[in-house]
Amino acid sequence: PAHPFDPRTRSEVFRVDGEESAAELARRLAAREALVRVAVPAVVDQEGFTKYFLPGETTVQFRNHVSHEDALRKIDAAGSAVIHDHWTPGYYTVSVPAGTTVFDAVRSWYEDPDVLFSEPSYMLYDDALHTPNDPMFDEQWGLRNTGQYDGTPGADVEAELAWDLQKGIPSVIVCVIDTGMDLQHEDLVDNLLPRGDEDWDFASADGSPDDTGNHGTACSGIAVAVQDNGLGVTGIAPGCRIMPLRINLASGQNQNRADAINYAASRRAEFDGLVMSCSWRMSTGDFTAVQNALVNADALDCVTVFASGNSDNDVNYPAAYPETIACGASSMCDERKTFDSCDGENFWGSCWGPELDVVAPGVKIATTDRSGGVGYSGGDYYSSFNGTSSATPLAAGICALIWSANPGLSAHEVRSILQESAEDQVGPPDEDTPGWDPYMGHGRVNAYQAVLMASVYEDFEDDMESGGDDWSHAAIGEGTEDAWHLSQQRNHTEGGNTSYKSGDPDGGPYGTEIHAALESPWIQLGANGRLIFWHWMDAYSPGGDTAGDAGVLEIRTNESETWALLHPTIGSYRHVWRALAGPFFLLNPVWSGSFGWNQVMAELDDYEGKTIRFRFRFGSRGEEPTGEGWYVDDVQVWVPDPAGVDETVRPFGDLRLAAPRPNPFAAGTTISYRLGRELPVTVSIVDVAGRTVRSWDRGSEIAGEHAIVWDGTDGAGRPAGAGIYFANVRAGRLTEGRRLVLLR
Repeated sequence: PAHPFDPRTRSEVFRVDGEESAAELARRLAAREALVRVAVPAVVDQEGFTKYFLPGETTVQFRNHVSHEDALRKIDAAGSAVIHDHWTPGYYTVSVPAGTTVFDAVRSWYEDPDVLFSEPSYMLYDDALHTPNDPMFDEQWGLRNTGQYDGTPGADVEAELAWDLQKGIPSVIVCVIDTGMDLQHEDLVDNLLPRGDEDWDFASADGSPDDTGNHGTACSGIAVAVQDNGLGVTGIAPGCRIMPLRINLASGQNQNRADAINYAASRRAEFDGLVMSCSWRMSTGDFTAVQNALVNADALDCVTVFASGNSDNDVNYPAAYPETIACGASSMCDERKTFDSCDGENFWGSCWGPELDVVAPGVKIATTDRSGGVGYSGGDYYSSFNGTSSATPLAAGICALIWSANPGLSAHEVRSILQESAEDQVGPPDEDTPGWDPYMGHGRVNAYQAVLMASVYEDFEDDMESGGDDWSHAAIGEGTEDAWHLSQQRNHTEGGNTSYKSGDPDGGPYGTEIHAALESPWIQLGANGRLIFWHWMDAYSPGGDTAGDAGVLEIRTNESETWALLHPTIGSYRHVWRALAGPFFLLNPVWSGSFGWNQVMAELDDYEGKTIRFRFRFGSRGEEPTGEGWYVDDVQVWVPDPAGVDETVRPFGDLRLAAPRPNPFAAGTTISYRLGRELPVTVSIVDVAGRTVRSWDRGSEIAGEHAIVWDGTDGAGRPAGAGIYFANVRAGRLTEGRRLVLLR
């Protein structure tokens, strides 16, 4: 797209397609001298953000003691000229000296002790936070609190920040088990999961979950109302789909409630995540069928969120069961909803007790209403839905966002993230005490922190030495065999023993009916990610570039069931599948033949911001001869260093820094690293401004695995502020760094 940067500059951003590199495209564009003044590749910083810059200029900030006259003399002496003298004293945009690159000029300025900082002249695009065009969004204070209803600005779930990271994916389902739903509602119908011939009415015999009690339609809108359609409201998870199951809430038929829960749990395997939102209680207490259904749902990896109750006393059943997330309600002043809270609704209070997990906004909530004048309001929307009934679908929708950000999470991990990301000590200090308490649980839910916590893992690495538990493998197609297994026959890792192999476990030739894939876990990608691995192959090839048996690298996102061939930029395919039958398509590029350990790198630019998994697929043509097989080792997905415009590949070597766990974290995180030989080690925590927050001189450490725990404090033992940090490990002359997110 074209961008008018300023009155003197018009810029365009191009995405590289096919196998052409960014540098090659830049050279082609620069050759069009009549139209293009200059073209350069973008760069990626240490947090994975893509940065665009003007190639002929840099910025420089001199320290306070440097006068304007001295600054101009230094700029002139450097062979530069002032392009813009900014309002900030000592801050200038200057030209890059002839024959010098932008990054050389920046490094040069940093060598001057009178310079506070220097950086390229960056161009920033589309930085406004997303605000939906749904006309009632301004009333939805729980999503964005600007002081509506005399509330406390900021006492919300930070929905806009969350949506800039994740709006939900269609393969994650919010199942609202309630009075049904207005199936034709203008703000819900587009997110309705197709029902087919399934019976979703557990309260009567008609099979259709049409709402006859209003409550279910209101709950549905809070969770998944369509966003940016110019209508009504937005749900917290507008990209997810809804499964409305109708039960009877008027006559207390617990059997149909248990049936609905069991039905929803039976569908879990079809989706990347399934969250049940249940805004109801069992007024007569414990009921074995419902608890058994919840135990079943828990075993099948479902998340169940239940309303704690509105009587300002003990948490109601089923919310009291340990298998559920018990959700209470908060006011627009960030307090537990009580008879005396600031909302003025003095007729109810949020239930509390040892079973409570979290609270969510639950007063004067704008949402969908049964259309046609038969609902709560006489219109299609309702502005005053309340109770823990309204808090529950909001918390359930946030769980759906968590699962959308990382479909590889278990239900228990989703629950843990919802709890750990909640904002603590926002309510009255006599109730909302530090840590968990019976009144606010772990705190008021925060969608942004929850999504950030779920999606921060932007890299992955496995040297196949620790058991390879993150991988899965299976045969593809009827009558084929899965030959993938951990093998000690060949290995690439320095000092290692194992790799993944597709072949005979006893070392003989592989079979003639092999067709199987080794799949990675789900990975949330940052900008300009790269997949790097080493492989060794002995597969039959008749000669030339014709493949006999072969392997390929494939990728898919969590939004698609289709696998796509991934073309490496280093270590590319050398053979072609020319058979009309077999495990690959005609003329499919593949790896075949025999070669020793080779490194492969594939650019993942087209998948920026996506949740992906990749696989190694190996197949034989169905006849003799065969070979020893295919080995894969030392697999990494990572984001290049900001100075890495030279396309350098980071190898496994004498220092390997693992991804810190947990990350994000609040109480502490473990920084693990492996040394290939004895080296002196220093570990440091650095903030985004480059200041050292904490450091450890580890002395000389022997080869092997090492770890250190950072508890989030600085060198004086004071808590560091919430934000982004970098864990740097220096071993001899080797240095590696990892990003950390500290939550408070």
